[in-house]
Amino acid sequence: MYNLNQIFTSGSWLAKKGKEKDFVREWEAFADWSVRKKLGSGAPYLLQNINNPRHFISFGPWPDLVTIEKWRRTKEFQTFVKKVKDLCEKFEPSTSKVVALGKEKK
Repeated sequence: MYNLNQIFTSGSWLAKKGKEKDFVREWEAFADWSVRKKLGSGAPYLLQNINNPRHFISFGPWPDLVTIEKWRRTKEFQTFVKKVKDLCEKFEPSTSKVVALGKEKK
């Protein structure tokens, strides 16, 4: 059974041409900081599109909306957003909840 209370943040990122490695480095440093500060409830992920290596998807689980808002108000979050604005053409953030989960057959 899935947890209907589980919340995730995600982002769709389009890095500027030639800035992909810089973006990954900045994202990873910020994600590491978030994990060290125990701001989420699990490890964040960054995926890179195989067919369009400039396109990235980030996502991670959170315990609740209050924690997400607290994280987004941190100085570190604001600094990260400013840095990646120079590295990306596009960023679409999202906050989502679980509504379904595929079941593994036994």
